[in-house]
Amino acid sequence: MQYNSLIDYFDVVDYFNTGECLFSTKISVPLDNNDGLESIVSSSYRRAPFIAFVILCNEDKSIKGLGIMPNSLRALKKISSSDILNWLLNNYVEIVIIPKTDIDLLNTVKRSEVRFRLVDPGLTLNEVIEVVFKA
Repeated sequence: MQYNSLIDYFDVVDYFNTGECLFSTKISVPLDNNDGLESIVSSSYRRAPFIAFVILCNEDKSIKGLGIMPNSLRALKKISSSDILNWLLNNYVEIVIIPKTDIDLLNTVKRSEVRFRLVDPGLTLNEVIEVVFKA
């Protein structure tokens, strides 16, 4: 099944029961596999087979929602870093997790006012979430 947006995807994703959370942050992470929190960060959004969308509760440092979806961007033959960024923003992403090897996307995000975190490819999704909470 293909999903066009984060909202479509979260309609079918189970939410973690963390109670009320007044201040949450949505992040996106390109992944090489779909192993939940043990999924591995890919080297780029263009080549990643999956993209994780995670809703983090800033108050108690918990995961409010987790969705890992097939990367529909891979089907596009020519896609710019601006297109990737716009797609993520249209899916309500507030912090873009950028692998250190994805230089084109990094340069595009630096020219915008979008918040981002640089991470090493090969980290687990769980390790990335820890990096976001420490920042």
